[in-house]
Amino acid sequence: MARLKPGEQVELVIDNLAYGGRGVARRDGLVVMVDGAFPGDHVRARITRVRRALAEARTEEVLEPGPLRVTPFCVHAGVCGGCRLQAIDYARQVELKAGQVEEALRRIGGFPSPPLEPPIAAIATRYYRNKMEFSFAPGDDGQIQLGLHPAGDFRRVFALEWCHLLSERSNAIVAAVIVAARQSGLPAYDQRLHQGFFRFLTLREGKHTGQTMVILTTTDGDEETRRFLRRWAADLRERFPEIRSVLRQVNSRLAGVAAGEYEEVLAGERTIEECLGGFRFEISARAFFQTNTLQAERLYDKVLEYAALSGDGVALDLYCGTGTISLLLSRAARRVYGVESNPDAVANAVRNARLNGVESCEFVQGEVNEVIERPPLSAVQPEVAVINPPRAGLHPALVRRLIRVAIPRLVYVSCNPTTLARDLALLVAGGYRFVRAVPVDMFPHTAHIESVALLEQDAAR
Repeated sequence: MARLKPGEQVELVIDNLAYGGRGVARRDGLVVMVDGAFPGDHVRARITRVRRALAEARTEEVLEPGPLRVTPFCVHAGVCGGCRLQAIDYARQVELKAGQVEEALRRIGGFPSPPLEPPIAAIATRYYRNKMEFSFAPGDDGQIQLGLHPAGDFRRVFALEWCHLLSERSNAIVAAVIVAARQSGLPAYDQRLHQGFFRFLTLREGKHTGQTMVILTTTDGDEETRRFLRRWAADLRERFPEIRSVLRQVNSRLAGVAAGEYEEVLAGERTIEECLGGFRFEISARAFFQTNTLQAERLYDKVLEYAALSGDGVALDLYCGTGTISLLLSRAARRVYGVESNPDAVANAVRNARLNGVESCEFVQGEVNEVIERPPLSAVQPEVAVINPPRAGLHPALVRRLIRVAIPRLVYVSCNPTTLARDLALLVAGGYRFVRAVPVDMFPHTAHIESVALLEQDAAR
């Protein structure tokens, strides 16, 4: 049969859902990854790329929808790059994402029968996010736009009507900000021309406390602009009393990121607080905090269950961020050492321990693979290490050091099934036993899936 070519239009029947949310079909000996298609769909698609054993395509028409499809709940469905799985029944989303974890453990990790527990579905499937970032952009009609990016296009922004991942209050704040931005007469930042003022809006919300933070990212501006921003911030807090903090991040660089070179308080405090697992946490603009508060509590319950602390031992919290897991571990450990490379996060972790009156946590700033064999960590014998790395997974040097240090139990929290599978295989080859794991759906309607895995030293080796 003739080989597929870029630009060619084909009809495909989708067999499965790949990690990342694309449909999987097969044609002419190739696996075809199809954007906008789900298992059971019969689609007409356009080939966009062809490699040796893999082709990529985008759906142009759903000829016959598959049995998993439901009516999307969002007016931005099909445009927004966020909730790309919302056209699938939620229960089936969880099944499919759990299947992706199992497939990665089999195919990449080499575990023929992965010891997986049933997946943990989310308590709330809408309005669950406690943090969201929006982009400003010049509109075609000359007005400023504030919204999200279309799927796969980070230069354009579509105007936001309503986001089903944010609370009603946060949606109202977004609407108020765009009105004020348009009235200001200041332009949106143009990514192509690298000029303009308004760049990003980020909202953080304490789901248990109700406290809200508004972060505006702009270029610098003059003193008159600063006075306008301070008046605007005060008016916004008066309109929305739940807003505890209005900040500005100043980013004059070309990089399209919400973090700036410096930060200033426009109104209120520099931080907000949130409760999780019975502890109170101080959250700054740049601090990492699990985005789904309610589901994070269920994730951490599983972490504590797997950690199985004795009550008088030492625990490590590697990639500890702002110390959430460290504080939770402190309830059942004599001493907890948290390790984090980001100095701002370490400072937040120290403050969070003080805020909760916890004296048994010590936080070490540095790269995990560099400090794990140095004092103070080298002087202790931990009974468990909780590891929560970024999407890239563990550095090979850290894997070797973990094997050398020989901590009895490892609890691995992962946001990427492929790197989880790779790292578990390396740890098992180095003397650990893969005991069990569980997928946890932290982000309903998205392609993301978290997992918690337990490894123990293999006494037979």
